Amino acid sequence: MKVVVHKLCWLYRSTYYRFYRYSQRADGKYSTHHFNSAINFSMILIVNLAALYFVYLIISREKTSILDFVPVWVVGVIGLGFALGHAVFLGYKDRYRKIVSEFSKESREEEHRRNVWAVWYAAISYFSLLGFGAALTILR
Repeated sequence: MKVVVHKLCWLYRSTYYRFYRYSQRADGKYSTHHFNSAINFSMILIVNLAALYFVYLIISREKTSILDFVPVWVVGVIGLGFALGHAVFLGYKDRYRKIVSEFSKESREEEHRRNVWAVWYAAISYFSLLGFGAALTILR
């Protein structure tokens, strides 16, 4: 179990680093890269949680969802709180700098391979959400 948790933590840090490097290239040198990348990574995590919730609704065949009981704005505030909390967590005691220094020593080939993996991860996350949402809509 300890090995699995260690690998998941490494995967989290590696994926965050990919978003950080993308923010550096896309947003320019005067941007808050750690904040932008934390928000972008939070959105991917929220999309994955929503996709898992859609899978649960599809498998359980429930006709009611959480939005039947909770207003949409409450769900939005929870998502925003998660995103901002994630940014604060990574900014606290410069955790993001430790992650950046850990992964900045990669070779070009290794970095390219992991960048391609991160792009596929983000694309599959968004498309799986769309696919599961469409399946849920069709089944209702």
